[in-house]
Amino acid sequence: MRGRKAQPWYSDMRARLRFERGARQRYPDLSVSATGRGRGAEVIYRLTVEMPQYGTRRITIRLINGFEPHGSQITADGPTNSPHRFSSDALCIWHPDDPPEQKWEGEDGLLELINQAVIHLFKEAYWRETGEWLGPALIGAGAAALINIIGIVLIGIRHERQRRRDLYANALEATLAYREFAYAIPRRSHDAPAAERVRISEALREVQRDLARAESLMKIERAGNVAATYRQLVSKTREVAGGYMREAWKKDPITSDEQMNVPGGLDFTKIDPFEKAYLDAAAKDLAWWRFWR
Repeated sequence: MRGRKAQPWYSDMRARLRFERGARQRYPDLSVSATGRGRGAEVIYRLTVEMPQYGTRRITIRLINGFEPHGSQITADGPTNSPHRFSSDALCIWHPDDPPEQKWEGEDGLLELINQAVIHLFKEAYWRETGEWLGPALIGAGAAALINIIGIVLIGIRHERQRRRDLYANALEATLAYREFAYAIPRRSHDAPAAERVRISEALREVQRDLARAESLMKIERAGNVAATYRQLVSKTREVAGGYMREAWKKDPITSDEQMNVPGGLDFTKIDPFEKAYLDAAAKDLAWWRFWR
């Protein structure tokens, strides 16, 4: 019986089916074309992939039709700025001189090559957002599952970062609201002094409560420097703005529109260094790397 003549993988239907196993089920829009059927022909796969948290990308995979698939070149639409791309903008997923166990080989199949491309694109998108590269190429049969795990972790990081951003912003807003009473007290209604005292006192009590709540929440956060700088900011705000407020209570309320403007304004510049220190501490605490602690 004559032996079966060896032929290039793309021309060999059984070899091609083995190579593409699972890829068409995972990516229904997968298409393929070739420049020919003999050795050296270029085989081109095109498909759409999804990256957790970063949307979809259209990728193109070019292979050489030898006895085994080789010479892979992968490109994608969208941004190309990356620390791991070739000059042709093709993805640099592994180094050509890496040992076989650290890079894709034809026998690994098309689905594994796609998975590695998706991981690389995910890491590029993460790097563009944070400036941090997640590490060396991740090879193995669990690549797709790893993409999902990274996506879940990233969602958690984003939610935690947003929660703390809101906390720090609301805390700063409370100090700014406290300052406003230095303007509100002189502008109180002159024809109902008792009622105005109650109204302003109740409003000020609300702001005092917000300040106290912010300070309490800061204490239970894992950000001691932010909490310390916020306490100093609150203390200085009460000293400066509170001083203006005490003086305003001693004076008669304004009675005309011309008195609405404070000549030269109120000077809060003594608070500025404390506010800057707080904002700097908050910005440092919100840096991405701190959420991997």
